[in-house]
Amino acid sequence: MSQSTTPSRIGATRTGELVDHLRGDIAAGSFAPGERLTEGALATRYGTSRTPVREALRVLTQEMLLVHVPNWGHRVARLRSTDLDDLYAVRIGIESQSVRRLALGIGDLTAVRGLLDTWDVGPDQRVADVNLVFEDERFHEGLAAAAGGTVLLPLLRQINRRLHSLRMREFVDADRVQRTYEEHASILRAILTGDPTLAAALMHAHILAGQRFVRESALSLGLVAGVDEVLDDAEQGMSAEVTS
Repeated sequence: MSQSTTPSRIGATRTGELVDHLRGDIAAGSFAPGERLTEGALATRYGTSRTPVREALRVLTQEMLLVHVPNWGHRVARLRSTDLDDLYAVRIGIESQSVRRLALGIGDLTAVRGLLDTWDVGPDQRVADVNLVFEDERFHEGLAAAAGGTVLLPLLRQINRRLHSLRMREFVDADRVQRTYEEHASILRAILTGDPTLAAALMHAHILAGQRFVRESALSLGLVAGVDEVLDDAEQGMSAEVTS
């Protein structure tokens, strides 16, 4: 039997496809915030067995799209709006420092040029796709990695995991995708021309624009709890697990 048709590879393919389908449905709001997801119901919905469902739930829990509640199951993750704002505030500090350092010539500018090849493209190559969130995270984490040091990148990765499920919605909005490409390219050009003030200002504005989009869409869909909204007992437990 060839390697491409072994049971383990077939299982991995089914799991990967299921993760993509489930991730996309969560981003599209097909599952309500806090909704319980069971292996049996998902297996029926997606026409598969429980084994790939179980693995998909594990993967999406790691991505913080879902939260596992011990002795109960999985639910669609939900944060408070104040937590969302705090995470973006920390992101601004981390990423402004990254681009400022790079624009001063400190770090790996070859990596920055490589990112420019990806993001400085024409409108016809800027396709809205929920999975673009991964490329976007590679952009931001790539800048933190290029800036060097041992602090910025681990912190940014932790924050991105917390925001991942909410930020996916940015990349199914065609206008937001166009602006993301333009803003990324502008930030990279400011770094490569050696302007730390401009690079930091552009990154600050870029993150704030993303925050506004994500906050508005998440609140409208009930994906985050408002300032005055009280989470129920199960969601309190979920929030505690997400923050641990």
